[in-house]
Amino acid sequence: MERSSKMEFFQKLGYSREDVVRVLGKMGDDALVNDVLQELIQTGSRPGAHEASAGPLLVPRGSCGIPDSAQCVLGAELEEECGSPASSLRPIVIDGSNVAMSHGNKEAFSCRGIQLAVDWFRDRGHTYIKVFVPSWRKDPPRSDTPIREQHVLEELERQAVLVYTPSRKVNGKRVVCYDDRYIVKVAYEQDGIIVSNDNYRDLQSENPEWKWFIEQRLLMFSFVNDRFMPPDDPLGRRGPTLSNFLSRKPKPPEPSWQHCPYGKKCTYGIKCKFYHPERPPHAQLAVADELRAQTRACSRVVDCSNLRGPQLYHVYAGAAFPEASGRWFEAESRNVSD
Repeated sequence: MERSSKMEFFQKLGYSREDVVRVLGKMGDDALVNDVLQELIQTGSRPGAHEASAGPLLVPRGSCGIPDSAQCVLGAELEEECGSPASSLRPIVIDGSNVAMSHGNKEAFSCRGIQLAVDWFRDRGHTYIKVFVPSWRKDPPRSDTPIREQHVLEELERQAVLVYTPSRKVNGKRVVCYDDRYIVKVAYEQDGIIVSNDNYRDLQSENPEWKWFIEQRLLMFSFVNDRFMPPDDPLGRRGPTLSNFLSRKPKPPEPSWQHCPYGKKCTYGIKCKFYHPERPPHAQLAVADELRAQTRACSRVVDCSNLRGPQLYHVYAGAAFPEASGRWFEAESRNVSD
């Protein structure tokens, strides 16, 4: 890849021209793209940290001696770049090959699937959307690599949504850079969401932070005809909702008011997860716990040596109940006799 092509590629990823020139000057123009990207990450460069030739100027928020009017403009541009409103929605990084092959039933590379996924996130309000596809997908389709609606890739590239990962031919053989590494790196740096049905197990073993990130930020999906459908519970039934999963500021879950199917006959007590309108709003105890609490609160030890008339007492489970009074007496389970 030529120097100008490398510059354009890394600027599309959000790196500043100065950082790319510095790294290329250090490693040489013949350095592999993967090596240059690794050097940019190791030197602390982050996408969108400086002004790029094709992007807005991004500066830290706060008082830094910039006039208020300039800060408002820069703040608006920052929100537009990272996701509006006020960066409430997470950036989206799409595994283009995985999405296209899923839409094509693993028989053809269906570019329409990528367009459907991009449109779904656009309709939700996401503004930062990147799709990664190997550059050899621009080649004319062949019988062993069928591609449908290839013009979609050209349109997404013009919209600065699609990014081609490098590939070249050496002695007639295609050398392809690992596009999955681009996808995970960019999503990790942007603190975004990975859209793919791939688990990236090989990349999870490379970096513990990547392992956690992939486990917590991977959004899988299905295609129902021409409908892109991610799950409503991306992390399982007890995990966050899809809206909270895609948001930087999740909303607290609403309480469940589903009535208990057993109604007044329910014996679960406080452990019942359903709503009981017949019960007072204060905390409820299980039936057995309530009886134990009443027994401990009302019971006292009594001397039974002078008691007469055992027929007046009904000894049951260690408790004696005098018929004449409503008081409870704790006693040992024994025969009361003269």
